Amino acid sequence: MSSIAAAPSAAAAGGPSSYISSGSDDRAPTPTSLQVQSTAAFSPFKSASAVGTSIRRPPSSRPATSMSMRSNRPTTAASATTSQPASGICAVIETRGIGREVGIAVLDQDTGRVTLCQLADTQTYIKTIQHLSLTGVAVLLAPGNAQNAAAGSALLGERFSQATQGQNSVLLQCIEEAFGVGPTHIHRRHWNEKEGAAYIQRLIAAEQPAPAPVNDSEGASTTTSSIKDQSSSGKNTGLGSVSGRVTGTAALTAVSSKYYALSAACALFRYLESADDSSFRNNSLFIEYRSPEGVLFIGSETVRSLELLENNLNKKSKQCLFGLMNFCATPMAERLLRMNLLQPLTDRNTIESRHDAVEEMVHSEERYASVTQSLKPLAQHKIDGDKLISQVCMAERSQLRSPAQTETKIANILSLRTFVRSLRPAKHALDGCSSGLLRAVRMFLDSDELDEIAMAIESCINNDMLEGKVKLGKSGLAARNARLLVLCSTLQQDVDDSLQSNRSALLDVARETYKENIKDIYDLAAELSETHQLPLTLKYAASGFVLDLKTEHAPNQRDLPRTFINVVKGRTKTYTMSTIELKKRNQKMLDSMNEVLLLSDQTIEELRQDVTDRVGALFKASEAIAILDMLASFAHLVTVQNCVRPELTNTLAISNGRHPVLARFPTQKLIGNDVYASEGQSFTLINGPNMSGKSTYLQQIALLVIMASVGSFVPAQYASFPTYDAILTCECRSDNLAQQLSSFAAEMRATSFILSAATPRSLVLIDELGRATSTSEGFGFSYAVAEHLIGSGTTTFWATHLTDLNVVLGQHFNVCSKTFQVDVAKRGQQVSMDFRHRIVEGPGANHHLGLQLARLAGVPKDVCDTAEKLAAKLREAEERQRAKSKASAVVQRRKIILQLDALLRQTLESSRLPAKDLREFLIRLQDEATDELYETYSEADTRSTRANEEEKDGGEGKEREEEEKMETESG
Repeated sequence: MSSIAAAPSAAAAGGPSSYISSGSDDRAPTPTSLQVQSTAAFSPFKSASAVGTSIRRPPSSRPATSMSMRSNRPTTAASATTSQPASGICAVIETRGIGREVGIAVLDQDTGRVTLCQLADTQTYIKTIQHLSLTGVAVLLAPGNAQNAAAGSALLGERFSQATQGQNSVLLQCIEEAFGVGPTHIHRRHWNEKEGAAYIQRLIAAEQPAPAPVNDSEGASTTTSSIKDQSSSGKNTGLGSVSGRVTGTAALTAVSSKYYALSAACALFRYLESADDSSFRNNSLFIEYRSPEGVLFIGSETVRSLELLENNLNKKSKQCLFGLMNFCATPMAERLLRMNLLQPLTDRNTIESRHDAVEEMVHSEERYASVTQSLKPLAQHKIDGDKLISQVCMAERSQLRSPAQTETKIANILSLRTFVRSLRPAKHALDGCSSGLLRAVRMFLDSDELDEIAMAIESCINNDMLEGKVKLGKSGLAARNARLLVLCSTLQQDVDDSLQSNRSALLDVARETYKENIKDIYDLAAELSETHQLPLTLKYAASGFVLDLKTEHAPNQRDLPRTFINVVKGRTKTYTMSTIELKKRNQKMLDSMNEVLLLSDQTIEELRQDVTDRVGALFKASEAIAILDMLASFAHLVTVQNCVRPELTNTLAISNGRHPVLARFPTQKLIGNDVYASEGQSFTLINGPNMSGKSTYLQQIALLVIMASVGSFVPAQYASFPTYDAILTCECRSDNLAQQLSSFAAEMRATSFILSAATPRSLVLIDELGRATSTSEGFGFSYAVAEHLIGSGTTTFWATHLTDLNVVLGQHFNVCSKTFQVDVAKRGQQVSMDFRHRIVEGPGANHHLGLQLARLAGVPKDVCDTAEKLAAKLREAEERQRAKSKASAVVQRRKIILQLDALLRQTLESSRLPAKDLREFLIRLQDEATDELYETYSEADTRSTRANEEEKDGGEGKEREEEEKMETESG
């Protein structure tokens, strides 16, 4: 416990001491004391369906229709972001009071990895939900007093089965709403930070000995204190799936002061020990502490609207960002890619190290081919390294061993052998690489402990059986025979041990007995065929051998000899049957097979213990293979699309950028567009009619930012990205019936979160805010929200039909207007529109394009004509009023000067142009600014003159009307 600092007092942690009992003694945890209702057998490595008793779906108010393109149904236990089965057993605890500090401990049932986190959240707990969405929530554990006073103390320590949402805390309500999983309440005495620290110290996988550091040409230093990159002075290696993640012994130090994370860990392990017959071997779990800092925040609604993991129309379609980028050969890499898309990186060194690695594989076809070839065995056998390692190292609390369990263990050992044997080719594929990240991957694959594991496995494997020197066939029986005969009688290093030698003799006898029983069954089949003159064949089934006979040899089932029993006519014109003698010999064969398996169990257990002693090296090798596979997938993407390596600067600049998913699955010619945002141009208004491409453009910006942040190249001619801390979107296109929210209420909720979470380092994308209410209210609300974002300096792209926003917001120097080009042609009464899908500078000419679309849609001509006249009159009145103001010209001049200042500052900070080119660039900037300033003076004079003339003409016309009126009255 020396490495775990003493837990802070309850007051310092933000809650009273009675909230979490620290315990009065240091006795070992008693699993039977855990008060949790569990009616079904539970395993931490089962699928989500195995823990269905913990899932309670809230009632849905949605009518049974399929009205919308994007589903608004409540999310299920699968995930808050995808339809994949949830795999996380999650323990959550929060502080009482104002500061919403949340401790989280999650066990991924698929991989056996444990993730700890402690974060300060908002009132909607959006960060907690995002963190839990990485695995989904299959089981939700909460303190027994995580209920409000209405629930009463009678429910403490019991499963919260039939309670309403009003009886849960806000945190549990938010999680249940997001994942559709009700809480399992555990008594508060099991949320103990000291015991949580003891669990972690006992179970965390031991670190492998540190190899010599690798120094790249830029002075980066790589050590093994963590699989995350490790030198603050140089480039990170990027092995961590996300930045801010700490593993191994470093996780002990990182979590030592995290009071609530340790408490959640204690409850999680207590639950696992109580609800399952399995336990964990010491130093066998991959435990990591993941800091909420260092990752780009993307909310679950944003994940769905951007279609990061799934297509909203077809869940099985690959037309989403994950489907586009997923060329991974291993499940570990697919899982890593999915986690990176949900939580992209923000550490610039880590991102650039990935870009370096991808670039090296793109430029070296030989290295890329070697890497992909080395991963083929893992892909062919569908080996999930993380899951396999956890299954091999899983301890069993029950002393009873079943033959089926032993057979599964043998299959796992054979899969582990394939995994370990594939590491050497992957290591050799990286020989001589220059990228710091690839060199770090090679370093983790070049481990003495991995060689020792490989030798231990080979010492108890009969290679003749695996390499085909002994012919077993390709049937199910052949596979079972391989598992029975593949183990050597003893481990080679223990040959001299008398106990082992005795065990070996018994195992050899059992195997010979098994072979003789198999031979007896084949002899019986031959004897029956000869006796009854029937071409009988043996077929192996789960219950043993059966006899097959074509129906053509006995058209009538009654013609079969009475020796045959259990005759069943199959669909393939065959009879399947048995005999009493065959059943007896089957039973003998099964008994001898079970004896072989039970005698093999001791050898397997010794081998599993050897593997567990070195499991830290295996976990790191698995993660190294995952990152290598993912980088190879990124390199393959470059060959599929015309991608460019992005630069990391303080400016968002994309030249001829393309929507990545549309570029991969084009349905028509794709038009590239430019994107620009900087300190001097942080707010961009995007105009254009419906179907011009505004929403696609916003989605394209977000997807390209995410691709660059995970380490991939992007489809563009040139791309430069800053490191954002969040991507916040508002795209509420319909009512949310599941949450009983109108479209306007949904807009307000999304906007409220954006205003509370946005920082100058955030990227905000807003699509037509305020359209769900009246024009005046929508305009006023949009203006107020825009003013807030402009003042905060948040990078914002705002698509809107409210063209007046271009005028009222144009006075800010960091606001610019752009529009999607549309060509309108009139031929008599016919109107045609050509959507160019290309963005251009300026708000664009007002051609009343919405009314033109109405004409094309078949709205009656007289209605469209009347609407167009009224719209023209309103626009003319606005222009006259605007022309009278000389202040607009002053504002325009000030804006030009401020934008020039921002551009000069940016040039000073990031320009790499030669002196001659830089001089020409500055002269061009000066000329352009001078011309723009001159235009403001000439335009102001022109507008003023025109306004005076119109006012004069209007006054003279009014005087004539009054004179005519007086003459008429006098007459």
